[in-house]
Amino acid sequence: MLYEISFKKNGVCQARLMEAPDKETAAAYFTEEEPTATLYGVSSYEGTIRPGMPLDHVPEGWKPAPAVQACPICGMPYDASNPAECGTCILDENKIRCCEICDGGTYTTRDDEDVTGCTLSELEAKCHELRELQRLIEEAQAEAETIKDEIKAHMGEREELFAGEYKITWKHVTSARLDGKALKAALPEVAERFTRETTTRRFSVA
Repeated sequence: MLYEISFKKNGVCQARLMEAPDKETAAAYFTEEEPTATLYGVSSYEGTIRPGMPLDHVPEGWKPAPAVQACPICGMPYDASNPAECGTCILDENKIRCCEICDGGTYTTRDDEDVTGCTLSELEAKCHELRELQRLIEEAQAEAETIKDEIKAHMGEREELFAGEYKITWKHVTSARLDGKALKAALPEVAERFTRETTTRRFSVA
């Protein structure tokens, strides 16, 4: 049976495929080979082995998928015989739609019914609409800050003020915050023990 091992090593989430008689044996194999990795889970693997995927003990009868091509939109690989699997875009008759990438290098499309295809011109229009909305939000936030400053200037040292139906408060609040830099300087080993790394995908439209 082929199992997918999900783990974290050197701060990076990864996945490997391993042949084993059961999950416990697969976990034992992996823990012995990668003692410094953090094992997240072991699950039965059902899918297509693709070129470049990290495999251990590939069972007989399993063959790699056809050679992959690079998506002209995002540059990620996709299977020419199955254009529905591309890194960040799905190329199919000049249409694209969103998909997700598993950390281990397997490409999995989203099955959400709300995700619909769009042409490149439609995608460009959506980007333009997004940028315009972001601009309006930034302008509104800047205007809101200006109004806040005017209200604060009127309040002066007062902590509470009524203006018609509105109650305005501007009070001193004391809160405790951990000084990470000081902790790291004083107790570096403790700071390292309780430091957690996270990996996210940053979205931007430039």
